[in-house]
Amino acid sequence: MKQTPVIYATNTSGKRLLWIVRPELPADVYQSRATHCTVHGDALYVLLQSDTQASQSLSQTLLRVVKLNASLGTVQFQKDVEVPASYSAWVDKGAARFVWNGNRLVINGNSRLASDPDRLQNFTVRLNSDLEPKGSKP
Repeated sequence: MKQTPVIYATNTSGKRLLWIVRPELPADVYQSRATHCTVHGDALYVLLQSDTQASQSLSQTLLRVVKLNASLGTVQFQKDVEVPASYSAWVDKGAARFVWNGNRLVINGNSRLASDPDRLQNFTVRLNSDLEPKGSKP
């Protein structure tokens, strides 16, 4: 079944829906899912993991972060996460894999290299609040 991401917020008791958003999918993807989220200031950051094809053996997994206004659910912007030299990248379950550390969003995951697709490698990407890589000017 084709997956489509849905992001929503409820009140603290979880009994009342505050807002719901269906983020825009990246171009040329078969399916996508919202897998991780974290709050920083007045923004909610959500990780989308998108597959390019239905067949997992042929598919690439692409990463994108969506920044939303945490109170209203309005999408402020989205940005693809670039994992250097990777063919496919993904982030396993666990809150520690998508977390704020100081003033950086830290994403820890796995990737397959473009030069050697059978070899798995760990990666860490650090982004600022505007989703720019560490060291980039906003």
